[in-house]
Amino acid sequence: MRRPLLSILLAALPTVASAQPGPPTPPPEPPVAPAAPVAPVAPVAPVPDYTAGDAIPCMVNIVRSPDDVRRVIEAWVAAEPSCSTTLTLRVVPTDGGYFLFAQRSDGRIHERLVPDAQTAGVLVTSWIAADSSAGDAVFGPPMPAPAVAPVPPVPPVPPVPPVPPVPPVPPVPRASAPAVIETESRVVVVEAPRRGPHLWLTGMLLANRDSASGARLEADILGRGRFGLGAAVSFSRARMEVALPDASGELSSDDIKGVVTGTVTLDRATFQLRLGLGAGLLYTRSTFDDMELWYGQGRFQIWSPTAEASVLLSRKFGAGQRWAIALGVVGTAIAQRYDLLDEETYGLTYPDVAMVRQGLQVEAMVGLRKRI
Repeated sequence: MRRPLLSILLAALPTVASAQPGPPTPPPEPPVAPAAPVAPVAPVAPVPDYTAGDAIPCMVNIVRSPDDVRRVIEAWVAAEPSCSTTLTLRVVPTDGGYFLFAQRSDGRIHERLVPDAQTAGVLVTSWIAADSSAGDAVFGPPMPAPAVAPVPPVPPVPPVPPVPPVPPVPPVPRASAPAVIETESRVVVVEAPRRGPHLWLTGMLLANRDSASGARLEADILGRGRFGLGAAVSFSRARMEVALPDASGELSSDDIKGVVTGTVTLDRATFQLRLGLGAGLLYTRSTFDDMELWYGQGRFQIWSPTAEASVLLSRKFGAGQRWAIALGVVGTAIAQRYDLLDEETYGLTYPDVAMVRQGLQVEAMVGLRKRI
């Protein structure tokens, strides 16, 4: 009995297992579209292995350049059939042309200043051409430093003795004379610097138609351009015949004149023309001798104002034209009165008797001048 029951249980076990619920069935996948055919891939060209000395295609990488220069350089590079290197190029416009800075593929550098674009193109192609070995201003890798022998020790330097103090230099006096500089082979005379216009000292002899004679000394004090200011002192002696109503005689006069002068000087080569005006005082000592002894002898001392005008022509000569010979005329205005007799002194009843000396006294001058 037991054996058939076990057989029944074993036979019913697959039926129970198939009745239990299982996992859900996934939905069916959509149909896949057929893939497009793949085009065949072209074979990759092998990269050439360039070694030193091999001819390679000409190629210049222009990093910076004006457009017109770039086109010219590219045209020259394109016309080159083969090259030995490649370049990285910079073109910088400068005064007088273009500065080229190029670096080769091996690290060496070219530099050059060219005047125009055509010269730049020719130079760049010469740097990369297959038959070019080197260019101007090529800098290679640094060379190893040579071995330096050890420097022997430097012996100690003995102490320097103290320098004695230098005595002060006395001031050099300011001199207007030329300085003389002595050298090994010759003596050089150096003119002293000019301090404004030249000033002159003049000594003259005087003479006029009244048989007068005398002397005159002039000195320039200030000068500015053609104009000057100076002083003059003169002494002259004159004799003249005087006719009175009742007698005649001779008047002898000694004149001392001092004036301040203003001048205008014109220079032309070695000649000099000076025009002057002056004003000052005239001191006169006069003696009148009556030939008939009617009035006797009279002595007079008179101070009077005066004025003058002068013209002087000079010719300079000598070393540095410091001397001049001069010739000219001077006219002096004189207005003086000499009282011979008067009623108060002599108790006379007739009118006063007097002489008047007035007018322009013209004198000739000749003498020397010295520049100071």
